[in-house]
Amino acid sequence: MSPNPLPVVARYGARTAGLRWEPVGGGFSGAAVWRGTEPDGTPRLALKAWPADFPPSRLAAIHARVALLTHLPYVPRVHATPGGDTVVVVAGRAWDLSSWADGEPERGEPSAARVSSAAAALAAVHAAWRTSATGPAPAVLRRLGVIADWDANRPVPAGPFGDAVRRALRTLPPFLAVARSALQPWAARPVPLQPCLVDVWPEHVRFSGNAVVGLIDFGAVQTDHVAVDLARLFGGFPGPSRLGAGLAAYRAAGGRCDESDAFAQLLADTGVACAAAAWVARGGPPSAAPRLTALLDRLSP
Repeated sequence: MSPNPLPVVARYGARTAGLRWEPVGGGFSGAAVWRGTEPDGTPRLALKAWPADFPPSRLAAIHARVALLTHLPYVPRVHATPGGDTVVVVAGRAWDLSSWADGEPERGEPSAARVSSAAAALAAVHAAWRTSATGPAPAVLRRLGVIADWDANRPVPAGPFGDAVRRALRTLPPFLAVARSALQPWAARPVPLQPCLVDVWPEHVRFSGNAVVGLIDFGAVQTDHVAVDLARLFGGFPGPSRLGAGLAAYRAAGGRCDESDAFAQLLADTGVACAAAAWVARGGPPSAAPRLTALLDRLSP
C-alpha cells in the first residue's frame, strides 16, 4: 500500500501550502514519489518516500553531498522543514522534498549535442565532489561479488519475472565468465576515488532542447571511480555506444578520467551482464521483469 503523503506535506508549512499532490511512481526499489503542482498545473516540488529499509542517516549524508551542487541549476534543491530538517521520518520511513526537475529524458538515440551537454553536466558534478582518495574501484569489486554469488540452480519464481529469470539462467553464464576474467586484473589496482552517482541512467538526465535542465535520483551516491557514471550513462542509451563520444566530451568540459577509455568500456561491457545477474539474485519484484528482459536483450547478438 502506498504511504499517505499528507502528514509529511504538513511538516513543510508554507512551502507546500496550496499545492496539489499526485503520485508519479517510484521505480523498483519500493520508493514512492508525488508531484506538487500549483492550481494552474505548474509542477513545483517532488516529495519522495524512500524505501522502508533506507536509513535516514544515509539520506542525510546524500543531502550533504547534494548541498555541494547548489551552483548547478539542473540539480534539484533539497528543501528543509521550518525546523531545518531535510529528512522527515514518518511511520518509520524517510522522506524528503526537492524542487521539481523540468525537461524530458532522451528516449531514443541521443544527438551529439545532447551527449556533450550530458557529459558537461556530469563533469561539473564530479568536479564539485573531487577528492584525493585512491583505492580499488568499488564498481569492479561489486561486479566480482555479483559473479561470485551467481547460482545457476536458484529457485525460479512464478510469472513474467520467472520467465525472465529462466532466460537469464540460460544466457548469463558465458558472459559472467568473460566478465570475471576481464575484471580480475583491476581488483587490487588503485585508482582515483570520489563520490559518484553510480546509478545514473539516461532516464535520470532531463533535457530541454539540447540543454540539461534536470538531473535526478541521487539515492545510490557512493565512493567510486568516475568511469562508473560515464559507463552507466553513455552505455545506457539505445543504439550505437555513445561512450567514446561521452568520454571525449567529458574531458573537453574539464572532467578528469585518468584511466584509459578501456577502463570505462570494461565497466560498460561487464555492467549489463552483472546488472542482470543482480536482478536475478534479488528475486524481483515482479514488476522488474521488463528491466531484466531489456538487459538480456542487450546481450543478444
